Amino acid sequence: MIAGPRTLAQPGSTVSALEIELDADALAELDRIWPGPGEAPQSHAW
Repeated sequence: MIAGPRTLAQPGSTVSALEIELDADALAELDRIWPGPGEAPQSHAW
């Protein structure tokens, strides 16, 4: 399944999310909560 807008109004309502700017403290907190898989490519190798 490919997710996407179903109406012409839907993309316009989500484009404003691109205008959000996070400061360094917020980015650091997000990194603490969701650290990600690790350093590539080592953590992505099977």
